[in-house]
Amino acid sequence: MNIVVIGYYGYQNVGDDTLLRQTIARIRLSFPHATIQVLVGPHRDPQVKGVEWVPRLGWSALVAVMEADWVVVGGGGIFQDRTSIRSLVAYVGVLAVATGRIELWGQGMSPLRWWGSRWLVRWCLGRASLIECRDEGSMATVRGLVTERGMGRVRLGADLAWGVPVP
Repeated sequence: MNIVVIGYYGYQNVGDDTLLRQTIARIRLSFPHATIQVLVGPHRDPQVKGVEWVPRLGWSALVAVMEADWVVVGGGGIFQDRTSIRSLVAYVGVLAVATGRIELWGQGMSPLRWWGSRWLVRWCLGRASLIECRDEGSMATVRGLVTERGMGRVRLGADLAWGVPVP
């Protein structure tokens, strides 16, 4: 099985690096021998072992997503237009080429301010097999975007960082 993990990884953000580690650990529980590719920015997390790093910008990222059996968006506030519409468009654009299963884990869905953002995220959520929200506010945002029939794919989970062992 070929799995691609998408998120805001590779920018030396401790929170996002933690989300990546938890996402990889969760995948390995069910698929210990899967090939895992991570779309990453300029910095690779040295604590993450056994993955293939794919530059998130460029054709190689699109090819990896197109060829993946499973695409996991691993936590965080990916689907938002608060900081920039460009990042939202980029994530939706990458997911648009996915041909395999798409799952969204531990997502924090901010209220979307622009109608175009709502349209893009609604379309993206419609393609996902599983939408896991990390809090009730995110669930409310998703409820406003997904049809009643589509809510069967939505569940309340937790922020993936909660799985980190405390020293």
